[in-house]
Amino acid sequence: MVLRGFSRAVCLIVPLTTSTKENKYHVSIGEVDNKPAVAIISQARLIDIRRFINKIGMLDKEKFAGIKNAVTGLL
Repeated sequence: MVLRGFSRAVCLIVPLTTSTKENKYHVSIGEVDNKPAVAIISQARLIDIRRFINKIGMLDKEKFAGIKNAVTGLL
């Protein structure tokens, strides 16, 4: 999940997983491609946008704001 773009080449991402864990570093975001999705905020990182192959989907504003707040709280 792309959290923020910093330039035309670099963005901050939060990886997603389908395995669920109950802790403050795993935030449930609902379903992506009909599978449960969890954002792992402890693994946020900067990557080059050329690594992206295709767009999977979009989050609603409430879920995106929740994940953004969780990452901000971690930092």
